[in-house]
Amino acid sequence: VITKDLSRLGRNYAEAGQLMDMYFPQHNVRYIALHDGVDTFDSTSVRYAPMRNVMNDDYARDISIKVRMNLEHAAKEGYFMGNCPPYGYVRSPQDKHKLIPDEYAAKIVQRIFNQYAYGYSARKIAEELSNECILPPKAYLDRTVKNKVSENTSWGAATITVMLKNEAYLGTIINGKRGAINYKLKKRIAKPRDQWIIRENMHEAIIDR
Repeated sequence: VITKDLSRLGRNYAEAGQLMDMYFPQHNVRYIALHDGVDTFDSTSVRYAPMRNVMNDDYARDISIKVRMNLEHAAKEGYFMGNCPPYGYVRSPQDKHKLIPDEYAAKIVQRIFNQYAYGYSARKIAEELSNECILPPKAYLDRTVKNKVSENTSWGAATITVMLKNEAYLGTIINGKRGAINYKLKKRIAKPRDQWIIRENMHEAIIDR
């Protein structure tokens, strides 16, 4: 196994050490880190490898902290940081972190809320929209943004229910609903609402409070 340097093997010092000290020797694997001059078949070259692994891990920790601070700052400023805007909105051409109403989809959102206010169930609303061949959120996104045809063109009651609970339609941006346990784990967990970053009146509301 050859890498450019030790950091390419891994920035988690425990895992990198486990590979070099246990796994590679047990499986007769020769590991070489070119720029660090490490060759596991030369015992003198690996003398300071553990310290380098710790330094690489600390560098990853420092980068993670800086990235998280930048993301938290953007969240507190009320920037939209999601992958796709909620149905009814598009990204502003002037600022991708700002949302503006999608003229067509916004009217569908207003219709959904009005029908629900008049006593329609989520299932009934979904059935009417499907019967009228109005594209649901994902299919609409595929058609307008990705320029492809989606297979599922039917609305579901669950989609309507989620939309009715979405505070973005009030002009509110919510960030920080989920977060990583730490910089070494990619798994993200849900946070309680009191830890969310909520900013009101960050864009034009589609519906009234």
